[in-house]
Parts: sequence; C-alpha cells; structure tokens
Amino acid sequence: MTTVEDARTGIMAAHASGESAQAQLSAAYTSLEDAANGLRHGTEGSKQPEADQAQAQLAAALEKVDEARWQVGAALAEFAGVAARL
Repeated sequence: MTTVEDARTGIMAAHASGESAQAQLSAAYTSLEDAANGLRHGTEGSKQPEADQAQAQLAAALEKVDEARWQVGAALAEFAGVAARL
C-alpha cells in the first residue's frame, strides 16, 4: 500500500513533469509564431493559395498549442490542492 508521503512525492514528480511539458509547449508556441511570421514576411504580396493555406494551418496549430498550455496550467494549479488533501 502506498503511504501518504509516497503519494505526495509522486504528485510532486508529476507536477515537475507537467511544468517541463508546459515549458516545452511554450517553446513550441514561440517556434510556430516565428514560422508564421517568417512565412508571412516571405510571402507578402504573393497570390499563392498554398501560402494562405500554410498560414491557416499554422494559425490552427498555434491555437491548439495555446489550448494545451492552458490545460496543462489548469492541471498544475490542481496539483497543490491534491497534495494538500492527502
């Protein structure tokens, strides 16, 4: 059977992993923003539909990464409460 201290230690390890994931998501978001900005500047004035499609896909990816960052942040906020109730 798991002790309260073991459970608390596991929760804090999971919290650290979540923080790492959130940092990686933030880095991915920044990279995607850079890619979108580079594409926008590189294709400015272009009439290529592929450029518009790529911009739309990058925008969708940015939204999903941002949503993931929010979800991880919300989960991390709950970790302290879970550990405190043990």
